[in-house]
Amino acid sequence: GVTADDPKINLKLPKSVIKEPKTVSVHMFSSKWPHGIRSIEKQKQILIVDYLLRKGYKVYQISSPNQPTLPGVIKPSGTYYDACMNVLKTDFLISCDSGMVFIASAYDHPSLGLFSSGYNPLVPTTKNLQPINPNAIYLESYRGSDISIYKIFESIDELIRKTS
Repeated sequence: GVTADDPKINLKLPKSVIKEPKTVSVHMFSSKWPHGIRSIEKQKQILIVDYLLRKGYKVYQISSPNQPTLPGVIKPSGTYYDACMNVLKTDFLISCDSGMVFIASAYDHPSLGLFSSGYNPLVPTTKNLQPINPNAIYLESYRGSDISIYKIFESIDELIRKTS
């Protein structure tokens, strides 16, 4: 729950969620795909998935049926609730600036949030709009795709260290 003096939502992991070791969820196409500035370009997503696969991880892609399936991933179908439960069973989530990173935050699920400061032209940064999650790393650029692949890889390595 949330109290007036603590804005952090703290939910208990549902009993139906069974952790699956050496797995990662990726959600890098925003609802505006193929337009908008929050999505991560497909080629960069492929590099991220390949990096995870080479490190021995099984990768679940959480996205809508009309978005492309990335090579080497498992793309489960189902409802938004099913997608949330799939995310929570993995070691960590990599997500563009979307609702999924906020859902993960409510459970303190380890996450890498790739934020786009250009999405909301009224604020110069997303720092005050990012979810509160002590187990998350947030990277930001004007466009999500402009975030350095090397910073993304470094952050993935840090999440692997923390969740292994």
